[in-house]
Amino acid sequence: MPEQFQWQADYTIGDPEIDAQHRMLFELANKLFNIMNPKQNFAELKATLHSLFDYIEVHFAAEEQMMEEWNYPELTNHKAMHEGIRKDMTRLLKEAKDLDKLKKDLDFLMTHWVVVHIRDEDAKIGLFRSGQKVQKT
Repeated sequence: MPEQFQWQADYTIGDPEIDAQHRMLFELANKLFNIMNPKQNFAELKATLHSLFDYIEVHFAAEEQMMEEWNYPELTNHKAMHEGIRKDMTRLLKEAKDLDKLKKDLDFLMTHWVVVHIRDEDAKIGLFRSGQKVQKT
């Protein structure tokens, strides 16, 4: 079955941990889309959705810590974007009752928040990092 969300090499920011987390976000979202029979697997669907949400929280914490360590100048704005994603995910979790709506909302959330956020906003972190010698402590 083809993947709904395709990871691309140009999404990497140059930090192996963060890049691996970004790829995992894509895998979790694709797992949601590939559950074949939602009536029989609704519990699996909800559990996977919760896993995606939990993983987003872990990822945001790691990414924000990394940006703090690197003194990333857009940290405040980036954190605000993360908060917007959290709010949308919380709404999605609360409203996940109809499969068609769930998939439509998840598609929007993954495409407009996660893919675009990784491609455009997280890419800026990589550019910032490559523009200076950064030493992690």
